[in-house]
Amino acid sequence: MTSREEAQFGFKNKISLDEAMTGREFCSLLQIDYEAVRDLRAADRRANFAQFLDDLIDIEPVRRHIAERLKA
Repeated sequence: MTSREEAQFGFKNKISLDEAMTGREFCSLLQIDYEAVRDLRAADRRANFAQFLDDLIDIEPVRRHIAERLKA
């Protein structure tokens, strides 16, 4: 999250703007390296995407549909 407003919206406005905090603020509070967390999440995202595609292709109806779409 880049703003407190986004955090508040993410909580469906169940928290006040004063209670909301950005990811950077949260990491600072816990003395965690924000950039290191972002880098790790980016690496995980790539691996998760590949796994997601592999799992989809393992589903026969999905595999057939993708094959048909690729022929077009």
